[in-house]
Amino acid sequence: AGLVGVSRDVTEERRAKAALAESTQRLQLALATGGLGIVEWDLVAGTMRLDAGAEGLTRGLLPAGRPLRADGPERAAWLARIQPEDQARRLAQVAAAMAGEAENFSGDYRVRLPAAAGERPDGKVVFVD
Repeated sequence: AGLVGVSRDVTEERRAKAALAESTQRLQLALATGGLGIVEWDLVAGTMRLDAGAEGLTRGLLPAGRPLRADGPERAAWLARIQPEDQARRLAQVAAAMAGEAENFSGDYRVRLPAAAGERPDGKVVFVD
């Protein structure tokens, strides 16, 4: 019977993990404080994923935590809520980004959100960027 062991210095790995945890915590605080959310769009897979902040901003129209098809019903429902005078411009921005013609993907547009308690039945229009 014998014992074989391997040891290695994991100091840098632990420092990196601690720094990542701190950075993640700071990002979450900044997102929550600013009322922001994150949408990740995987152009290769054709899917989108939202965090809880982004789901809240869409009032649940785009659910968080699971991949959504970029050409699926949830996104179609969201696009249908974009104000008509903003739709063509927003879709052109998306197309330019997907074609690699735009380095940054940004630009505000107006969306009519579903009504929340105490709001008009037709919801309210908000600016999204």
